[in-house]
Formats: sequence, structure tokens, C-alpha cells
Amino acid sequence: MLLAGLYSASSTIEFTSREIVRCLCLAKDGIDAVLLVFSLRARLTDEEQSTLRTLKILFGSQIVDHMIVVFTNGDALDEGETLDDYLEDCPEFQEILKECGDHKLLFDNGRDIPERKKDKQVQDLLKLVERISKRNNGISYMADLSLELRENEATFQQKKKKIEAMKNGLSSKEETSLLKEFEKSYKKMLKETEEKVSNQLKESLREVREQLSKAEAKREEAEKKMNENHKLSADEIMQLREDLAKAKVERDDLRAKINEKKCAIM
Repeated sequence: MLLAGLYSASSTIEFTSREIVRCLCLAKDGIDAVLLVFSLRARLTDEEQSTLRTLKILFGSQIVDHMIVVFTNGDALDEGETLDDYLEDCPEFQEILKECGDHKLLFDNGRDIPERKKDKQVQDLLKLVERISKRNNGISYMADLSLELRENEATFQQKKKKIEAMKNGLSSKEETSLLKEFEKSYKKMLKETEEKVSNQLKESLREVREQLSKAEAKREEAEKKMNENHKLSADEIMQLREDLAKAKVERDDLRAKINEKKCAIM
């Protein structure tokens, strides 16, 4: 199961919901692995950093046991630089990688990448999926949404078989009408599931934005205090300079008076 762009500006929540439901329909027997795809050519946005939290809301917290973080554009790394070298300067990925058990892979996207290297990267991914499956005792992850879809699918398949069994006793018009009604019910079920996913995504997005807003407010407050402290320090320095200048004037006046007294004595 591949998930990317949950918060992409190029895709709507409705589109993302349809894609999630489509993936779940294709994975009726459960999810062997979830691939989180990020490009090395772009830093994570604040919302993208909340992808993990959103996935937990949608599929349950145990989904992290089946997750792999895939980094693309590996050919964008500097010569001799490794993925681990790159990630040292990317603290925004640390929480995601920690949750995923540091399951990560790097893929190159350049046109001049040798086929042998591309094949190896694909094989590395398949091996990692197999390793994760073994670690989970070969049990695919079945989210609540997956179970719901599978149960509904089974119900509709039973209805379809009944319609097919009734073929001999139905006219062509009646059979067509029943099949259309069946397809209508099935599409309605998928639509309701998409709306459920869409509502969960919207709620998650709302919570994420609230958190980002609070974090931004805290950051602004911290900057304000820092600037106030800096201003206070600057004012204190200025006051010290004024006191020093005043003390210098007083010292010079005192020296002048002492010199005058010496001259008077002489």
C-alpha cells in the first residue's frame, strides 16, 4: 500500500479518500506493508510531518509495524554522501523513522541510473517487505476500514450470486434491473466509506492545523520574549555606557580641581 501526498496541495481530500478506499479494496486480505514516500529534493512541511499521526487515526496505531519510509531522488545526494549522512541534518524525519523501526530505503530517479542498480533497489524493497511480514508472523494488518470493506464486499458478492442463481426465473429486463440496483448499492457503500475517510482526514487536518497554529503562537511569543530580553540588554548596555561617560566627566572635573588647588598652593 503506497501513501504519499496526504497533505499535497495538488490533491484534494476527496481524491485522497478515493485512493485510500481503492487501495483498501485491492488489499482485501489485509496490508502487508505501507510505503511512506518522501523526496530528498524537498524538506518536509509541518503538515507532512503529521502524516504518521493521520495514518494512526485512519488505520490504528499498529499500522506503524507495517510501515516503510521510502526516499526518492537518491541521485540528488552529494557524491560520497549516504542517506544516513543526509538524515543527520533532518530532525523532522526522526520521529517517523523511530516509529517505523528505522525501516527505510533509498531509490534513485535519474534517467542514467543503471538498470542493475534499479533492480537491486526494487529487490531490497521486496526483501524488506518480506522481513516485516515475518516479523509480524506473516499476519497482514487488517484495519477496521479493511474489515468493513471486506464484510460489505462479501455481502454484495452473496447478493450477486443470488441474482445469478435466479437468472432462469427472471426476464432479461428484471435481471438487468436487479444488477443495476446491486451496482447502485455497491457504489453507495463505497461512497459512504469514502465520506467516512474524508471526514477523518478533515478532522485530522483540522487538529494538525490547530496544533501548528498553537506551535506558531508559542514560537512568536518566544521570539517576542527573546527580543524583549535583547532590548533590555541593549538598554542596560546603553545605561552602562552613559554611567561610564558620566563617571569619566566627573573624574576629569575632579582632576581639574586638584590641579587648580596645586597651582594655588604653589
